[in-house]
Amino acid sequence: MDTLSKFLTINYNSKDYIARMQFDQDGKACTYCYHPEAFLAISNSEDCYMSVNTLQFVDQKIRRDQQHIRRLKFLYADLDTYHTQFNNDQILMNLEENYFNRTIPTPTYVISSGRGLYLLWRVDEHIKALPRWKRVQKYLYEQLREFGADRCVVTDHARVFRIPGSINSKSGNKVKIIRNTGITYTLYEIMQEFMPDQQLPERTRAYNRRYIPFDQVSRLCQQRMRDLKMLLLKHRDREDAYRENILFLYRYYHLCVHQSKEAALVAVLKLNAELDHPLDEIEVIRSTGSAERYYDQDGFQISNSTLISFLSLTESEIADMPSIMTKQRMKERRSMENKRAYKRRVKEAGKQLKKTAVFNRHIAEYKMLSSGKTPAEIINSLGISRATYYADLQVVKQLLQSIKKPSIEKLQMTWLQIMKLQDMDQEERLLAYRKDKPPDDFVNRKDVIIS
Repeated sequence: MDTLSKFLTINYNSKDYIARMQFDQDGKACTYCYHPEAFLAISNSEDCYMSVNTLQFVDQKIRRDQQHIRRLKFLYADLDTYHTQFNNDQILMNLEENYFNRTIPTPTYVISSGRGLYLLWRVDEHIKALPRWKRVQKYLYEQLREFGADRCVVTDHARVFRIPGSINSKSGNKVKIIRNTGITYTLYEIMQEFMPDQQLPERTRAYNRRYIPFDQVSRLCQQRMRDLKMLLLKHRDREDAYRENILFLYRYYHLCVHQSKEAALVAVLKLNAELDHPLDEIEVIRSTGSAERYYDQDGFQISNSTLISFLSLTESEIADMPSIMTKQRMKERRSMENKRAYKRRVKEAGKQLKKTAVFNRHIAEYKMLSSGKTPAEIINSLGISRATYYADLQVVKQLLQSIKKPSIEKLQMTWLQIMKLQDMDQEERLLAYRKDKPPDDFVNRKDVIIS
């Protein structure tokens, strides 16, 4: 009994339907469904794939998508080890020593995909266990991220993998099963043993969801397109840099903005042609084709954190992508919104901004000192405390020394420069006071003589 025959016999019964996928000469994916016996009768050459989970007829139709999955046969992880600096043997040794049966369960199968590794855990659960299955899948991905785990396929239960015994055309290597432990798990056992702190979230009904205008979504998609183009041309114009993922997202967002499948395909092929290391056109069409399917299914939402993980973005790359709202950017935006709200409230109340009030007070003190007023007269006239006056005196003294023929515009410019310098020196001032050493520009309260 060969490897594939043994694999199918152990894991599938005679009435199960398994999808078989292969690409034709034009790069189009051709998918057909077979029983295991008929599946074995077909020869497997280059780039042949099979579904991880079994399928079923729905409304007298069967196809490889998430609506037609019958049972969840396996949990899986697709490790693109060629994205790391280690080879398959080194990674597998690390997993066996530090991960298997410690942070993740020992896989039922370890399969060499010709370039990377597949890890499969046999569970054989009902399709109604899908929420729990997705939960465990996400956990396995988080544990295996550093080994090149593919983020694109984490929760795709209609996923395919290369058939054992077939050839990977990218490397010329044969797909083969390296390890088979024969272990069968349940999702509940895995969650209890390896995920004790994670519970399935209770489904709650959402009320009063914020309405997002269409033009706001359109602007976000346009900005994402600009960011993805910049990312691809500036940072990712090289092999093994998630170019196909970037092109997939670019095609999807182009569809959302322009609502034309033909224009989106032309745009993504044009962007690929601008690269110094472009992908083959057939590969571009094939790897980005699912963008149309997501668009036809009313789209999908991808959060900032998911996008960062999906493309493995670095800090320097994120800095060049304004559409990604990091915590720092959210903090800056919130600060700007608070400032605008404060200015609006002050204006509605008919008051002055704090900065404007301080400037007017400093100018009034400047004019009074220039005319020979005493500190007591200035304090009484402006209705301020002695502490405020002597704090203001440092700024006013610099104004008097800096400007011989003052104008209100010149005073304002000089005042802004002085205040900016004061803000920059604030930390030095605090350190000087803590050491009981007054700073060099300290003004004694008794020093009220202005030269």
